[in-house]
Amino acid sequence: MKERIKKILRLVSVCASTLLTGCNEEIAEAVQNVPTPLYGFYDVLTDRGVTDSLREAQVKIATWYIGGSNAIQYHDQAYITITKKSLSNYSGWFANVFNPVMGTNGDATDCDNIAFLYRYALSATTIKNKTGKEILCGVLMVKQIHAFGGITPADEGDVPVLHALNIIKTSDSDWYVVEPQTGTLCPLANYPNKPYIFRIIF
Repeated sequence: MKERIKKILRLVSVCASTLLTGCNEEIAEAVQNVPTPLYGFYDVLTDRGVTDSLREAQVKIATWYIGGSNAIQYHDQAYITITKKSLSNYSGWFANVFNPVMGTNGDATDCDNIAFLYRYALSATTIKNKTGKEILCGVLMVKQIHAFGGITPADEGDVPVLHALNIIKTSDSDWYVVEPQTGTLCPLANYPNKPYIFRIIF
């Protein structure tokens, strides 16, 4: 079983490496050491439950985004949460492993690619602690008005920057926003660009 897990994680690392500039053996080796996720006890939410939880957290989808379908998109019907400690461990691991190649290949390694890679690699950790549910982690699309997690907005007068990062509901500490490029965590309630969220993809 351990050999099978290693092979699958090696495959994930090769895919990630190919996506992020055709990369190196150090990333492949690091992916094998991805932290094992710990889940909340029976903390499973349906897609409707996720929507209700976000409403309770006062997430509003902005209407200023022209040409977009300002919505929460779901690709599964039920999701499981991880603990706050698991979130911290994974976010630190991700930033350390992938930081050397972030932004090194133009649009191929910009913020949306990094945010989706964060989500997909987190999903792959379920290989190490099996569950039949998807981890409740989404890609958050925002208008970057205020600096967060080491990412600064455009200078005043410039066209506002659209940015992608991640949102996760933990089993013991509610919703968190994660800047995957730096591993920075922030409770959703304190996230400075919360009013400018225009799409969430789960």
